[in-house]
Amino acid sequence: MHTHLHRFALAVLVICGVVGAAAAGGWPEGSGIASQDLPSSFWPVAIRHRQFLLGLLSAMLVLSTLLPALRVPAIAASLLSKAGFVAVAASAAMSGTEPLVVQAWIELGAIAALLAAAAVFWREARTEARWDGVRGRSVEA
Repeated sequence: MHTHLHRFALAVLVICGVVGAAAAGGWPEGSGIASQDLPSSFWPVAIRHRQFLLGLLSAMLVLSTLLPALRVPAIAASLLSKAGFVAVAASAAMSGTEPLVVQAWIELGAIAALLAAAAVFWREARTEARWDGVRGRSVEA
């Protein structure tokens, strides 16, 4: 079952996990991410929380290459996280925060890659179910 597409999908999970772990390093100083509306004590906690969640998602993506049962939750959680970030970045793009816009494009690329990996895994699961007789080829009347 380990076709080239399967290996590609596993590589996508590892690459997204490694890139996510690198992004867990936090925002550079002076990047314009912080807002004037929130108290300054909010940002260190929010950034640490984001780093922690990105670290967990990254670990989950990398572990899902070894544990197939983690693939669906890892991909779903990662897609949800990345889509939320892109939505926030799109609303903040109006203020002209350049590092945020660049990161949003990187996240959009990761979303596309994760969707492709999910499609490969879905196709494999469907084919395996057909081989096991769980799903028939055609519906009979």
